[in-house]
Amino acid sequence: MNRWKLISALLLFTTLISSFLAFNFSRADEVDEFSAAAADSLVKELPYVFDDLIVSFESYHKEPSEDTEAQIKNALLTKSLQRLTGNQRLLSTAERSSLLEKGWFNDYTHTLFTLHGIITDHSFEQKTEENSQAFTEALHTLKEEVETIVNDPAFSIEDRSKLNELTTTIQQFNENHR
Repeated sequence: MNRWKLISALLLFTTLISSFLAFNFSRADEVDEFSAAAADSLVKELPYVFDDLIVSFESYHKEPSEDTEAQIKNALLTKSLQRLTGNQRLLSTAERSSLLEKGWFNDYTHTLFTLHGIITDHSFEQKTEENSQAFTEALHTLKEEVETIVNDPAFSIEDRSKLNELTTTIQQFNENHR
């Protein structure tokens, strides 16, 4: 009788420990939650990145200036463009979390790299005043649309439809300005 009580207690204890471990491992790891939250805030900062980009784009296309001033404007524009696509590692880390799946940001990052190329083309290849003015206005419109999407309280990178809405908005801009 004593043996059965000992075996029953051991089985009950083993069941409790294994159920706790199963529950603990099924939840998202704190690092996963942190990386997803960091990627979420990165995407929500996109309107501010667009602000910097627009200011440096407008500055670059203002009246001709001295060589050193032109180099400074060129450097500012280049840094703004790098900031647009410079956080790949953070997005890749978030994709590896248990909250998101691999390839979650593929379309989004591809769209940003395409936008980077289009802005570069409009900056360094097509340097007419009228063209840059129209493009700057289009960038302002894009920034406002992106700001509306990411400032929505329901926006989260974990919601595939919201991220796709943001990606589609940028893709439409890209298609209109190739």
